[in-house]
Amino acid sequence: MRLRNAMLWSVAFVFILLLTHADAQGKQNGDGTCLNYEPEIVTLRGKLERRTFTNVSGVRETHYILKLDKPICVNADANNEYNQQQKDISELQLVPFEAATLRVSDARALLNRRVVASGVLFGAHTQHHFTKVLLSVKEIKAAGKPSANEGVLLRSGARK
Repeated sequence: MRLRNAMLWSVAFVFILLLTHADAQGKQNGDGTCLNYEPEIVTLRGKLERRTFTNVSGVRETHYILKLDKPICVNADANNEYNQQQKDISELQLVPFEAATLRVSDARALLNRRVVASGVLFGAHTQHHFTKVLLSVKEIKAAGKPSANEGVLLRSGARK
């Protein structure tokens, strides 16, 4: 009888741990929610890197990558087949929102530094997309030190 009770408690404990872990996986953005794809504007913090990839056609491409301070999750967009639910996203490929955004001279000055980038998220859908989620950048600038209660998401709101 003791063995049976011990086994039941063990099973219950493991079940509770699994529920807690599953709940935590969907709540990674500091405020307990996942981010949304476009048109919502997000502001994220991380390190700006530059990497070279080889696409499926064998062509080498160099892109800017935002290596996030903390992983994020993104909710699925029912209106866009490419914008799937994603969890544990720690890197985003950056693409210009407008021609003037992410100028080479500005990006080089910020390379390998911590930055704050704002824009809209979208899902990978071409051979030129090398991360599951990309950020169409509206603004990027050098970051200061984060406060103790600040997560990776600095701001989220409607598209302007």
